[in-house]
Parts: sequence; structure tokens; C-alpha cells
Amino acid sequence: MVRADLYYDKDGVKVTSKEFILNSSRYKLSDVNAVYVSKRANYRRYPITFGVLSFFFGLLMVGGSMGVALFFFLCGLIMLIVAIRMKTQYALRLRIGWGETIPLISTDPYELEEIRKAIWTSKNNLEEEKEKE
Repeated sequence: MVRADLYYDKDGVKVTSKEFILNSSRYKLSDVNAVYVSKRANYRRYPITFGVLSFFFGLLMVGGSMGVALFFFLCGLIMLIVAIRMKTQYALRLRIGWGETIPLISTDPYELEEIRKAIWTSKNNLEEEKEKE
């Protein structure tokens, strides 16, 4: 019987001594070459740009129609609130023999780092066991 140590098990993510299991996807640790946690590109610049331009057009319209100026000010305010509330996303990236995959995306980098460490520790232990044989 093959013994499988458990390195991580939380919220549908499991790292054993042989594989990384995410919901129904399974990745053999012997195939994994590297594990990274990286910041994904966020697109805050678009609502910020739209918000600043709306404020600018609102200032231009103050001399004319107050209703249109108020509309632009409100649009600008809403866009700046949206930009502030946007959360940065982080990705767990696995480099495997046939390419790179992103099996997990989260807004919590510490959780992904914990999973990365569990995968890497498990992989190192797997390689040490192979060397002993």
C-alpha cells in the first residue's frame, strides 16, 4: 500500500506527497518543475482615468448646464469608488513539463504562498525518497 502524506487540506485544495488536488483537477508532483505566486494585472487605471476625465468634463460644464455637470461629477465619483474597491488578484502558477498553468486565482496572497510552500515541500520530499531508493 502506498503511503501518502498530507501537506495541505483546506477549501477544496489538497496537497499530498504525490499530487496537488484542486476540486476535480489533479496534478502529479513529479511533473511539476516550478511553483510561483504572482500578481495578476489589475485594471484600476481604466476607472481612474474615466473618473478623472468625468471630473474634468464636469468642471467644463459648470458654466453651462448644472445637470450635465452634476452627472459628470457623479460618474467620476462612482468610477473612483469602483477603482478603490477593486482587489488585487494573485495567481498560483505551476510550470509543468508541457507548459505553464494557472490552477488557482485568489485575492489572498498568503493563502497562495502557503499552498506554494506545501507543494514545494512535498515535491522536495518526493525527490529525496526517489534518491534513497
